[in-house]
Amino acid sequence: MRVTAKDIDSWAERREAQGELPRLIRRLAMQAGSITEMTFPAGNSVSRPGWDGQLTSKEGDAWVPVGRSLWELSVRGDVTTKENEDYVKRTDSTSEETRAASTLVVVTARHWAKKEEWSGHRQAEGKWRNVLAYDADDLEAWLEANPAIALSFAEDLDIAGDGVETVTHHWQHWASQCQPPISPQAFFADRQDAKSKLLADLRAHIGQEKNGTYAIRADSAAEAAAFVCAAVLEAEEIADVAVVLTDAHGWRFVEVNPRLRLVIAVRPEIAARPAADVLTVVPAAAGDLASGYGGADGQGFHLELKRPSIYAFRDALIEIGVEESDARRLAGSTGRSWSVFRRRRAANPSIRRPHWLALPESDVLTSLCLLGAWHAEKSADREIVQRLVGDSYEAIERKLRVLAQVDDAPVIAIGKVWRAKAPLELLDLYADRITSAELDRFFEIVQSILIQPDPMLELEPDKRWMAQVYGKVRDESGLLFESVCDALVKLAVRGADYPGLETLHVEARVKRLIEGLLLNADETRWLSLASHLRPLAEAAPDTFLRALEASLARSDAPVMRLFAESVSDENPLNTGIWWYSDLLWALETLAWSPRWLLRVALVLTRLSRAKLPDNWGNRPIRSLVGLFRSWWPQTTANLDQRIAVLDRLIASEPDIAFDLLDALLHRDQDIASPSSSPNWRDDDAGNAARPTGAEIYGMLIAAADRMIGMAEGNAARLVRLLDKLTLLGDARADKLAVMVFAFVDPSADDSARESLRDELRRQLHWHLNYGKGHPDTDLGIVQLNRWRALYDALSPADPVLRHRWLFQNGWVELPIEKGEDIEQEEQQRTAERLSGLRQIHKELGPGL
Repeated sequence: MRVTAKDIDSWAERREAQGELPRLIRRLAMQAGSITEMTFPAGNSVSRPGWDGQLTSKEGDAWVPVGRSLWELSVRGDVTTKENEDYVKRTDSTSEETRAASTLVVVTARHWAKKEEWSGHRQAEGKWRNVLAYDADDLEAWLEANPAIALSFAEDLDIAGDGVETVTHHWQHWASQCQPPISPQAFFADRQDAKSKLLADLRAHIGQEKNGTYAIRADSAAEAAAFVCAAVLEAEEIADVAVVLTDAHGWRFVEVNPRLRLVIAVRPEIAARPAADVLTVVPAAAGDLASGYGGADGQGFHLELKRPSIYAFRDALIEIGVEESDARRLAGSTGRSWSVFRRRRAANPSIRRPHWLALPESDVLTSLCLLGAWHAEKSADREIVQRLVGDSYEAIERKLRVLAQVDDAPVIAIGKVWRAKAPLELLDLYADRITSAELDRFFEIVQSILIQPDPMLELEPDKRWMAQVYGKVRDESGLLFESVCDALVKLAVRGADYPGLETLHVEARVKRLIEGLLLNADETRWLSLASHLRPLAEAAPDTFLRALEASLARSDAPVMRLFAESVSDENPLNTGIWWYSDLLWALETLAWSPRWLLRVALVLTRLSRAKLPDNWGNRPIRSLVGLFRSWWPQTTANLDQRIAVLDRLIASEPDIAFDLLDALLHRDQDIASPSSSPNWRDDDAGNAARPTGAEIYGMLIAAADRMIGMAEGNAARLVRLLDKLTLLGDARADKLAVMVFAFVDPSADDSARESLRDELRRQLHWHLNYGKGHPDTDLGIVQLNRWRALYDALSPADPVLRHRWLFQNGWVELPIEKGEDIEQEEQQRTAERLSGLRQIHKELGPGL
């Protein structure tokens, strides 16, 4: 590949050349020594008035003069005419002092036969310190001296050579092979320290003109190379002396361009014979050994790229345009690997099918895509793996070790733990290879594991937190237990997508398995599976809810043991086991779907009867409120669907429903946290969109109207409504006043009248002293007078009952505007108490 003057002259015909020529000159001029000032507007900025370029260099080079230089650039075909126009215009508009201290440089991207004649004539005029003229031939030579920039320009011209790319082109090609494309910001998520170290290392090597190799390892060699390119693009001084080799033929380009300082190989084998005078970046895949090639100088990898955390990866996916609920699922199903994400979302079939599919050892992956993960130190885990695969564990592990060493490996070994890196990807690749016998063995294994009682339950409640110490733990690792539960969800949700699994009726088999486990389950079974109810619910929602409803319908309600055990008197210290937590998370997970919302809500109202300590935040009513919260409902059901469910709750569980409405119509600031979401189902898709103002208002109005409707004749509920006076508006406040007035009747219960009067007194005190003058809380004089009249009308006939509230404590709140200071307030209280005593004495006499 060589950019010739003819190529440059032809390029000048293009429309974009006018805006790109300043960018090209700017990059070339940057290679001169000690630049202290540089301005070369490019792109859309070329139309602004002023010089095309201004530059000051203390050292200069063959093309950049020492000192200050002023530049005029052109792509016009009438070269001499254009340069004469520029010369006259700039000479006339520039002061003599500036011209005497500056070199005028004119550049054309065209061939200019009279270049030397023109510049000699203008120099002889003596109006500038010096006059230089460059044309396409000079640009060819200038590019030849800067091969990385020449390569970039050649790519723009579509004449780049074989086996070599610029870092810009390589990054853009790698990142755009999937939808949505990967952005540098997303790619660097949770890897900023790695990027900083890489750039610092490269600057040190290049600055000291060190050669050799720099080894970097990621999930795949391609990802490692892409990471280097993305990082180098943030350091232009490195990018302009760097190239990417996509083939060993690219070394010929490196060998004839001695100004190159950095070579990025896209595969380890390309770096097998690095040039002696450049630094070669050697990419490696997870599982590659540093000693496997010369890339690490025998000292290990210079940089290892860790996969980002699941939260950072999720946020990065959202940043590039993946919907929030999809991003959360992808973060788990891709194993937080950009290599896997890129392959799964690639349009190119050759990228979607990894090379390790052809390896003979890959036959073991059908079992791994079912089992997911296990701990090799657990003999029970090893026996289960052997049973599923139908081979000795030694033979199985030998195959896994081969697979763990390949580029972009499908399996990961972390200590003694084996796991699939991307579970969903393995299912996509191997689902149709799973045999009926293999699936039979899998379900037999799962049944045998899940049906066993948890040995922890053999201990007394106050000792169960020390189950590990007492040896009362399952034979299987917790990792394997979680993996098989997750596999049930994976098979149930995705099985229908694969013809091979669909013909094996995998979803129906999952449902039957869970039905056998939970329908008619006793207390021991519910407790034994307490930590795994969420995946079981997601795997078979209808089956799970039927089992739960049946358990609650029984007189002994076995599932309620999860709550009783959590607050057991035999475990007074509450040693950290909240047995019911996963049950609530399971219900929250199902509630995302409108299909299950009503049944979940009804179950939660039943569970809300459980007596739990007041300071426990994780409780059924809190999960229930989250489903209907006006500003952030944790369900995809629309407003009408949610209101319809509320009405069903009111009809079936009025007391719990009123508590729910009370929480929804919150007076103060509300705080919420997200509910549990499905791992494999997409029931929460679209939940990132917040309700509109109209939807929020609609739910609040629905809650207010239903609270008012449920409060008639019920003093306790009216008291709770009075606490929300400022939220109701005049029309609803009028309805509330009528309901309160009904208790003025002498036949009304005295305790009910007193509770209403106490609340009215509290409201009057607050509104008279704190609510006035604020648009959100000022009731207005008419409303205040009405509530004061109701307060007086509710006064008991018995003077003792009427005034005893004055003596309940030393700091009672009076239904009047308080004094300006504490002393005056106390005087008001004393006066009210004396007045009350006088009335009691007047009406009842002195007593004994």
